[in-house]
Amino acid sequence: MKPGTWARWIGFGVAAFAAVPSTALGQEIRGDNEFPRIRIQGRMQPQFYFLDNEPYAGGVGPTNQLFLRRARFRFRVYLQDNLSVMLNPSFEGSPATVRIQDAYVDIRLSKRDAGTYILLRTGQFKTRFGRYENKSSTNLPSLERGGGAGQLDAASNDLFKDAGFLGRDVGIAAFFGNTASPAHWGFGKTPNGETPKHGWGVAVSMFNGQGASASDVNNKKSYGARGTYRLLPQLDVGAAVLLHDGIVGTDSSFTNIAYGLEAEWGELAAPGLWLTLETMYGQAFTAAQPWMFGVSLIGAYHIRLKEGSTFWAIEPAAQIDMGDPDTDASGDGSWLFRIGANAYLTPKTQIRLMLENQSFNADGLPSILGVRMGITVSW
Repeated sequence: MKPGTWARWIGFGVAAFAAVPSTALGQEIRGDNEFPRIRIQGRMQPQFYFLDNEPYAGGVGPTNQLFLRRARFRFRVYLQDNLSVMLNPSFEGSPATVRIQDAYVDIRLSKRDAGTYILLRTGQFKTRFGRYENKSSTNLPSLERGGGAGQLDAASNDLFKDAGFLGRDVGIAAFFGNTASPAHWGFGKTPNGETPKHGWGVAVSMFNGQGASASDVNNKKSYGARGTYRLLPQLDVGAAVLLHDGIVGTDSSFTNIAYGLEAEWGELAAPGLWLTLETMYGQAFTAAQPWMFGVSLIGAYHIRLKEGSTFWAIEPAAQIDMGDPDTDASGDGSWLFRIGANAYLTPKTQIRLMLENQSFNADGLPSILGVRMGITVSW
């Protein structure tokens, strides 16, 4: 980043921070007539890894690195009861860059006290594909969804992100459902305030298909649909499909498609067991369009400690991930294993330590073994 750009961003950050009272962080600022209301949140996530990745140094970088994984502010501005704006600038990566992650407008078309909600969203936001991808990075028990810095982009999350199915894009989506579905929250309330026995949520969407901060290039759009349903008080399941468009070589009519099935047990950071299982099957973003397959299982067991303890909670966690970039080829798949523990200093401050192993089915390819540590703080 050029020095002038650094100066502008630092100046912007100082001015924004100075203009907001410290009590407003994570809270709401209300105007004289209740609106506009401004809610400011943020997160900071420094991370360190030490990995035996020398055989892949040309593609994954150094064997050890300390870097800023994320530093973000989230500005949610409520213009009236059914209209809000989200802006989420982010400083992250190595080398670090500043970019806009989320920038969208939400319009609720249903009444505030309705048992179900109807919401229209337009701008830049995550595609509605992938349960773990759509969970906030403020509290990921595995630190990373896919391989992460220092590893190859070979996990299932990496494969489907590279193919255009996961991540942020510019578009429009309509949401329908109730407040019991973990995939959609905060847009509706039941008339009596009770949680419905069987929560559900449906999203239909249309995107440019070019990814974040990019304009359409071929007069076509990507289309997706996702639904979730709570079978049991602790079990929520879902399914998704996304038809992604783009340009491969000179083919401006290129499309690839992916399907996803998902299940989740429990609630993140709630006492007891939490599990999520996700499978994805789709075509790669290449002219040959090989079919890819990925499956990921992530789990954690949250243990609250006695008041006065050094830690607020302890959480053993693990992840098993398999990614296959071409189901018709043999020996090209990979496995990712993580096991570790998360120590909560407060409900929103965690120290995470993971032992990681990324291995490959191809003969002669060495695995990547090491540790990853991060501190995640949100407010």
